[in-house]
Amino acid sequence: MLGVQAHHNLRHPKIASAIKQELAKVAVEVTPVRVQRRLHDISLAAQDAGQFGPAVRAEELLGRSVGMWIDRTLQLQGVLKDEHIQALLDTARRRQAEPIDLEDDT
Repeated sequence: MLGVQAHHNLRHPKIASAIKQELAKVAVEVTPVRVQRRLHDISLAAQDAGQFGPAVRAEELLGRSVGMWIDRTLQLQGVLKDEHIQALLDTARRRQAEPIDLEDDT
């Protein structure tokens, strides 16, 4: 009985519109910029509270989000041909040549 009433209510334009408006209020768009800002805020708040472990962890995650720390382990399976190895070496050389901006934005 409740399912029938709910179905009927959802088909009613005013009710459907009100539900969409309420859902929009609580919906949070997760973007890389939002996550980075949030990590920055968490890091500062943790540091101000004297919680250096969480502050460092937030900074680590922030650094990872911009590619500062890269997992350098590599697991390869199958048959490696010379062109595969050459492609890996070329990629490593390009990455090594890329400048890293270490300046603090503040």
